[in-house]
Amino acid sequence: MLFYHELMYDFELSRLKEILGQDVVNNLNEWDITSDEKWSKKKIIEMIYCLHGNNILKNKEVIEELLYCLPYQELSDFCKQYYPSLSGETRVIIKSCGLPKKAYK
Repeated sequence: MLFYHELMYDFELSRLKEILGQDVVNNLNEWDITSDEKWSKKKIIEMIYCLHGNNILKNKEVIEELLYCLPYQELSDFCKQYYPSLSGETRVIIKSCGLPKKAYK
């Protein structure tokens, strides 16, 4: 299973900043740090991981976005493990939920 911070590379930069928190973003803007250093996806994801840890997974919106980023096989395995009654219908469920095509290829 992929770690959540690995999946966050699929998030938009603006969404990562939103998850990081407006106060942190504002403080970083005040510091004298070059733009490349503070606003790379890698750096923001590291900051999210350091500040929030696994508590970020209490946010239902973040969980939903992470599920959208999972490759089909990972999502299928997740469904089989936690929702065995749905495992035969995983592809149909994924498609009907409006997940991106990469999730059910």
